[in-house]
Amino acid sequence: MNSIIFTSESEDQTKKLARQIGTNTISSFFIGLKGDLAAGKTSFVQGLAQGLGTNPSCYVTSPTYNIIQIYPGKMTLVHADLYRISDIDELELTGFAEIIEQKNTVLAVEWPEKIENDFNFDLIIEFEILKDNQRKINLISCGREGLLLLEKLKLES
Repeated sequence: MNSIIFTSESEDQTKKLARQIGTNTISSFFIGLKGDLAAGKTSFVQGLAQGLGTNPSCYVTSPTYNIIQIYPGKMTLVHADLYRISDIDELELTGFAEIIEQKNTVLAVEWPEKIENDFNFDLIIEFEILKDNQRKINLISCGREGLLLLEKLKLES
C-alpha cells in the first residue's frame, strides 16, 4: 500500500487531479471515494469523467437517489453513491455486479465503507475539508494497479 497526499485549493484543482487519473486509467479500475458530505467527491467524479473522455453533454451529478449512474466514453464511467444503501445485499438489487463486470469500466464509489469488506478497490481516495474550498486529498493504492496509477501522476499542490 502506497499513498500520496495532495492539497487542493479549489474545486478546479480537484477536477484537474481527477482528470489526470482518468487520462492515466487504461483498463477497468475501481475507486473508493471517502469523505464527509460536500467534501468534493462528486466534483472529483466530474473531473474523472472529463479525463475518461465522457461526452461533454453528459453532466455528472451525484447519484444519491439513483444509486448508480453510467456515463459512456472511451471507458465507461460508473458512478455509485452508496449513502442510502444499508448493505451489499441491497446494492445487488441494482444490478451492480453485472455492471462492474463489463470491460473498460471505471467505477467511482462514494461511501465505499459500506462494501469495503466485500469488494476490492484499486484506489481509495480520502477527502478532508480543511477550510472553504481547500481539501486534503489522500490517494491510497490498494494493489498493483493503484500503485502503477499513482506512479504516473504528476501532482502539483
